[in-house]
Amino acid sequence: MGGGCPKCHVGSIHTSHITFCGILWAILLFPIGLLCLLCCTTKRCTNCSYTD
Repeated sequence: MGGGCPKCHVGSIHTSHITFCGILWAILLFPIGLLCLLCCTTKRCTNCSYTD
């Protein structure tokens, strides 16, 4: 049974790693920028570090 990663089929994809763009929007457009911060995240594989 494989994992959810499209590259290695072993690891699972988790939402993490807030991007620099998200932090910038959060600072410049506070408090609405906090919503942008939550939207600007990347998904990364736990096994091979594949980013989606």
